[in-house]
Amino acid sequence: MASYERLEDVIPGIHLAKFARSKYIYARVYQRETQTYLNRSTGKESADEAREWIMSNLQSLFQLQPTPRGGGSNSVQRLIVQHLDYLEKRKDAGEISEATLLNYQKVGRHFIRWFAIRGIKKLSDLHRNTLLHYGLNRVNEDGMSPNTVNLEVVYIRMWIKYLQDEEVLDRPLRVNSVQKAIENRTGGEPFSKGHLGALYEAIKEWRGEKSKSNFGNNAVTNYNKELFALFIQLLEESGCRQHEIMDRTWKDISIGETLTNRKRMINTISIPQKAKRGARQTVFRGEALVKIKELQKKMCPSVSEKDYIFRSHQTNTLVDKSTFSRYWGVIREKTGLVYKLHDFRSHRITQLILSGVEPQLVARNLGLSIKQIESTYMRFSPAGHYERLVQRDLQKDDELRMLM
Repeated sequence: MASYERLEDVIPGIHLAKFARSKYIYARVYQRETQTYLNRSTGKESADEAREWIMSNLQSLFQLQPTPRGGGSNSVQRLIVQHLDYLEKRKDAGEISEATLLNYQKVGRHFIRWFAIRGIKKLSDLHRNTLLHYGLNRVNEDGMSPNTVNLEVVYIRMWIKYLQDEEVLDRPLRVNSVQKAIENRTGGEPFSKGHLGALYEAIKEWRGEKSKSNFGNNAVTNYNKELFALFIQLLEESGCRQHEIMDRTWKDISIGETLTNRKRMINTISIPQKAKRGARQTVFRGEALVKIKELQKKMCPSVSEKDYIFRSHQTNTLVDKSTFSRYWGVIREKTGLVYKLHDFRSHRITQLILSGVEPQLVARNLGLSIKQIESTYMRFSPAGHYERLVQRDLQKDDELRMLM
């Protein structure tokens, strides 16, 4: 039994049909090459109106092209969903944060719609330059901010790399980033003059305040506040990413002293293989780790080398990351500054570059590429400082160079 009712022929090659699933009448256009019909809704409920609509749209009807459905195992939509499932597994393994996963899921859903609107259903529909001008078009035509577009570009590049790793895709696809987004990010030094001091002063005052009644003024809150203050200090001293130090235990840490006349603490953190750009040893000077160890010995009921650096007060479990996020929000509100925690890393990298440490050493020590340092972090410094750096006139930090 036919799934439609043939009503009448309008002209040779086009007839009207009524489908049970729709109240509207359809135009069925015969394709001689494939000997098949293409269906197009007229949006009309009566035969007379449908016939009139067809006569007004004859040219577009005869230009209709069949749209391939699905795409099987090479369906773009299916492969993006698979990639999002893979990212969720990475989140469960602690490789990426929940906030990062939520951002990627949002971008992934955007690309599912974006590809569908443009009729890109299979990988074979993606050509080398399909996404070449995606970033600039999103900024100029859709009015999106460069930072948002750069996140989308990062995601689509990551998706392409995933397909290549899974041997689903073997040809490169070109996706340009948005240069303006990099310029926005590197418009000035990570911390303007006096802002870093203002942040530390606000943290000091906040630590001395009595906690709100709903949190209680108890040992746990005091411990968390002290631990957060040292977390900020460690971010600045080490230049590590937040997730790289948050999950470390004391077994991953080595603390010693310099061999020079100025006795200063030298720390080494072992970053695991799953980190960005692979495993590495990060060496830096500072007292934050020593202070954290002293804090835990003083306030925690039991302490061992198996403990997390940022452990909870009572048990060896990671402190709730949302607690630190909430504390940072309080500090930003007090100072009126809108810096991110990642800016402490940018600040550290900038200071190393300006002190004369070779970019190759900075890259290896902090998990960067030379290209990223040259295109991003060197641009934090004023032009005069950059020229002095190139000419090797800045005072070199030979001690730190030797350690790194």
